Amino acid sequence: MPDSKVDIFLREHSIETIPSSASGYFNFTDVREAKKIIRRRNVSVIHSHTRFDVWTASLAARGISDVKFFHSVYMNVAPKKDVLHRWIYRRANGIFSSSEIINKEIRERYPVDSARVHLLRYGIALEKFVSDETVRRRTRTSLGIQENEIVVGMMGRIDTQKGVREFVESYMRLPENKRGQIKYLIIGEPTILRTEKDGTIVYEPESKACDEYIRSYITKNNIGNNILSLGYQNDIVPILNAMDIFALPSYAEMYSLSVIDAMAMGLPVIGTKAGGTEEQLEGGKRGILIEPKKPGAIAQAVAFYADSPKIRAAHGEEARAFVRENHSMEKTVARLIDFYNGKI
Repeated sequence: MPDSKVDIFLREHSIETIPSSASGYFNFTDVREAKKIIRRRNVSVIHSHTRFDVWTASLAARGISDVKFFHSVYMNVAPKKDVLHRWIYRRANGIFSSSEIINKEIRERYPVDSARVHLLRYGIALEKFVSDETVRRRTRTSLGIQENEIVVGMMGRIDTQKGVREFVESYMRLPENKRGQIKYLIIGEPTILRTEKDGTIVYEPESKACDEYIRSYITKNNIGNNILSLGYQNDIVPILNAMDIFALPSYAEMYSLSVIDAMAMGLPVIGTKAGGTEEQLEGGKRGILIEPKKPGAIAQAVAFYADSPKIRAAHGEEARAFVRENHSMEKTVARLIDFYNGKI
């Protein structure tokens, strides 16, 4: 999409973009354009990244046998074994996800040979995620957070499925004597549906309703000084530095990038038994796993960590080590290039 965040990012990094004309799964104009690009530029690899793009990519690659076609899965896995999806996915040389749990679901629900399903962990720029006491103090001071207060942060879309309502509601479930010691941070904005020509942002209705609910809840309970909503942040590292605990109480989660970022900073994680988060926390080795949709369970986990600084630190160190070992950008890119070059 022209002028989307992805489009702007790529152009800022001198990567050419060509706008799609599709409004749904695909159209033949895009397929023809993609075929022309493949032939004119001697393309050897096509890599699609959404459930829409896979259609255009698969059709464009047909009849061009020396082009490899890969597809990455980032969302929860729906069954795709009908005739049409079998035809589309048959062309794929490989399918990637960042999660062993999701790969198991892909093997069960996608019409592809299981040998073509591969683990490709998300890569992040680890050098950015550095704990810095000076940054921590400066950020907390700017937010009005006292040195002795414990900060629990949540980062992601303001969306019901992310469990943000339960996160906010959990504050009032904390033991009363602990509320004065604990602050919550929320980083994110409602899901953007579109941006009008005049620059007006139109939010997805359910997501906007969720945002309005949490703001109303905070006002009604007079906890605006205890739950700080910071909106979208371009630079999340200073905010992560200010945190002591990270929470992601999603109803369902494939394999969370925000959890990776938090763990890279050495934060213990409160996550739900809802998909890839279980894999990231490895049964509670790097955080606390709770059932989704339960604000009381979030409050219990926060209170436990508040009373258990040694366990909090141990889980945080385990989290940091896991990310350093599994989510290096250099390792991920090298593995991807090996797939492109046919070495794997």
